[in-house]
Amino acid sequence: MLLLHPDCSIKDEGERFIIEDRVIKLTYTGESATLCRQALPLLPSARDIDDIVGGTSYSMASLKQLVAGLESEGLALDLSHVEELDDNLLIEKIRTASRFWNQHIMGQVFPSRLFEGHATRPEVLGWGIEFYFFIRAANEYMARGVARDDAPTEVLAEVWKHYVEESGHEEIFLTGLLGCGLRRQEIVDRMPLPSTMALTNFLYEKACSTIFDYLSVFALMQPLATPPSRSDISQRYDALRSWYPFASPLFNAFEQHDTIDADLAHAKLAIAPAIIWRSPASKHERLAIFQTIRETAEHFILFFEGIPRYYKNERFLNYRQRPTAINASFVS
Repeated sequence: MLLLHPDCSIKDEGERFIIEDRVIKLTYTGESATLCRQALPLLPSARDIDDIVGGTSYSMASLKQLVAGLESEGLALDLSHVEELDDNLLIEKIRTASRFWNQHIMGQVFPSRLFEGHATRPEVLGWGIEFYFFIRAANEYMARGVARDDAPTEVLAEVWKHYVEESGHEEIFLTGLLGCGLRRQEIVDRMPLPSTMALTNFLYEKACSTIFDYLSVFALMQPLATPPSRSDISQRYDALRSWYPFASPLFNAFEQHDTIDADLAHAKLAIAPAIIWRSPASKHERLAIFQTIRETAEHFILFFEGIPRYYKNERFLNYRQRPTAINASFVS
């Protein structure tokens, strides 16, 4: 399977062939432009490069070089022949796919507005509330995920350790929300948005499946091979605090959480020990990993889309009552 990034655009200007997204712009000229012009329209229906080589006048080597170059810039994803990759190359391909789909999430309308300083106060605080529910859900889906016995102790030990390190972190975000003037009971007693529940329910379903399904969801959350430095984290949240000073306590919480993750080396792929134990994973298992990463990204997109749809003004920050039939009377 060969994928062009969903957010990239293509412009054929005759002398120049341009492929770009919100992060990068690649310009091809001369023979390289002709190669792009012939090859790129064939990618969506191709299983691998073998399927497109006959539709162009270029060699297999040239096509591989083109696809590899696009993949290195996050504009393409080559999932052909993943069954032939050794364990190390498979782990690196998982990392590549995670960056590819993580970039798609961050390219959506609301995340782009949020992280460029253009979100409204209800949206920012609403995002904080829904993120609190996402973090709180780890106490359920991660607990379910570690309750399994289909791997050796040395593999499961890493899974257990990951859960212990993440459990209870919702208090960090609750403290941040309280610092923004929201009240505890208005947060903890309300229902998450349906879009938030869609994400957390999906994560729970994957936790109930195979160990590969469970650990694949974390790959998307760990797209960086090297954890960010404390300085990088601080700069990120300094910018958010400057744009949204009313939410400074919330961003202090995010910074605290990201620093904890960086110090615990959570950039390491949680699925890597399981892949090495399972070696060689079957073709079905390998393809399922990449499918789960994509599905996880789609559910995070739903999560982000729900926030601006609901948190339209200040009153939507108020308590959202849980539905209940307790004390209801029914007349027959």
